[in-house]
Amino acid sequence: MLKNIRKTLLLSSSMTLLIVAQSSHADGLVTWLGGDFTDDANYAYLGGVKALNNDLSATGYLLRGSLGGGTYEYNNGVRGIDGDNYNADLSVGYQHFFSADTRLTGYLGVSYQDYDLSPNDPSSDVDGSEVGAKIGLDFLTKVTDKVSFGILGDYSTAYDTYWSRAHVGYEFGPVTVGPEIVGLGNESFDEQRYGLGFTGIKVTDSTGIDLSLGYADSSRSSDDSGYANLVMHTMW
Repeated sequence: MLKNIRKTLLLSSSMTLLIVAQSSHADGLVTWLGGDFTDDANYAYLGGVKALNNDLSATGYLLRGSLGGGTYEYNNGVRGIDGDNYNADLSVGYQHFFSADTRLTGYLGVSYQDYDLSPNDPSSDVDGSEVGAKIGLDFLTKVTDKVSFGILGDYSTAYDTYWSRAHVGYEFGPVTVGPEIVGLGNESFDEQRYGLGFTGIKVTDSTGIDLSLGYADSSRSSDDSGYANLVMHTMW
């Protein structure tokens, strides 16, 4: 039975931008490919950030782009609805390093979102396509030699879409582990997530995997489920 929600997965590419501050040498580009999963929604995404000075570990201008798409389902109180969601965004950003371990980044760009419902749901506030302005902020710092803190988020005027994440991490060798709190939503739903993140799991010297697992609660519908997010990133 479909759960009584209106949920789409609106994962922002900003989730992976924390990787940028982990670069210890002059990498000029980071790309990523990932997926996000809950009980009734699946979402896949890819994207990248290019440092226009060819050094992601230095102050300067950035260019960010991402694509994503997924499926979801909900019950509007009358019948079950299946939805498809596609989105794309392109932003220009500027990052400033206050020190080697503390960075603030801002983004300004454009976002495109498309939702297709089957059957049609006249009661839904999110259906069809919209183009909107998008802004983002990303802050990351080292509290101690082993402990890091990050907070970041995006907002788009397309369907009032937002995504934010705060996390604390402790370095266990090459892997950083710690709790995260995520908030996401749009005109149809709000969701809060509470989980544990594992970042920097090495595949090769330039490629790593990040994993998040936890509990997701959709506050407008009193619905909950587990969630998992897995992303592979490569520095170039």
